[in-house]
Amino acid sequence: MNGYNYNPYAPMYQQDTMQLQDRLNQLQQMQQQYNKPMPETQVPTQNVNWIQVACIEGAKNQIVQPGATAWMMDNNAPFFYVKSVDGMGSATFKVFRFEEIPPEATQNAQKQNVNYDNRYVTRTEFEELLAKLGEQPEKGELSNE
Repeated sequence: MNGYNYNPYAPMYQQDTMQLQDRLNQLQQMQQQYNKPMPETQVPTQNVNWIQVACIEGAKNQIVQPGATAWMMDNNAPFFYVKSVDGMGSATFKVFRFEEIPPEATQNAQKQNVNYDNRYVTRTEFEELLAKLGEQPEKGELSNE
């Protein structure tokens, strides 16, 4: 040995150590950015882009890309159409009618309670009727036995 503490591999280790330290600093910065609360951004509501068509045939023939929905308004009739195509290319087509409804009708519809008690008979009432008519249900045919 020559008495010097010279290691020919030391510069290589220093370079590796510096690269590792740089990488650790980058990872810490990325972690700090990840942990920061993201400012909330409001997503604007997307309006429907109406396509004007002349009739139902024009709406049916409208080309719609897979994964998209087209909203079409009929220029000649009080209808609108919705044509959707899924990712596989299968289309669904729906027709809706524009119809004016007086405000009172919406209030009446909410208040209207349909009573179904007078429209249907119970099982016992039905079996009593069959007994009066002289027909007996077979065992297990009508009851839940």
